[in-house]
Amino acid sequence: MKRINEAFKHISEREAVAGFLNMCFGPVGIVSGNVSTNIQLTYAAQIACEGYAYSVAAVMSGTTSGHTVASGQARLFGVWLNSAGSMGIVAGSAVSASAACYLPSALAASRTLVGLVKVSMASTVSFTTGTNAWGSGASLVSCTVQYWDVCMIPQGVILAE
Repeated sequence: MKRINEAFKHISEREAVAGFLNMCFGPVGIVSGNVSTNIQLTYAAQIACEGYAYSVAAVMSGTTSGHTVASGQARLFGVWLNSAGSMGIVAGSAVSASAACYLPSALAASRTLVGLVKVSMASTVSFTTGTNAWGSGASLVSCTVQYWDVCMIPQGVILAE
C-alpha cells in the first residue's frame, strides 16, 4: 500500500481519478441514425468522464467519414461521448472478415466509450462511412453491421510499477 501512496504523491488528485474512471453506467441503444449515414443513441447516457458523473440526453447523430471496409474485410468503430453529449466515432484497423477486429484507440482523454459498431463485408463491394448507410449496409450485398452497447467497463489505465 505504501508504494501506491508514494506513486500518487507525484500526480494530482484529478489526474489520478481521470486515469481510470471513464465508464458508461447503462445501455445507450446504439442504432443506425435518423440520417442513414449516422449513428444515434436511443437512450440518455449516464457516464463518468474524467472522474465526474454526467447525464446526457440521447444523441441523435454522430458520424465519421472516409473509412472504407473493403470486400472480405471487417472494421470495428468506437462510439465515444463527452460530458456535453457530443458524439465522436473512431475507426479501428481494417482486418480480414474472418479475423478478430482491433479495438479502436481512444478519441480523447475527455471522452467515454459507450458502444462499438462492427462492419463486415463478404462481397465484392465495399462500405465507406459517410457514404453508405450503417443500418443494413444500405443496398450493399453481404454487408453485416452489428451494434454493441459498452457499459460497466472501466476505461483507462491503472498505475503500476
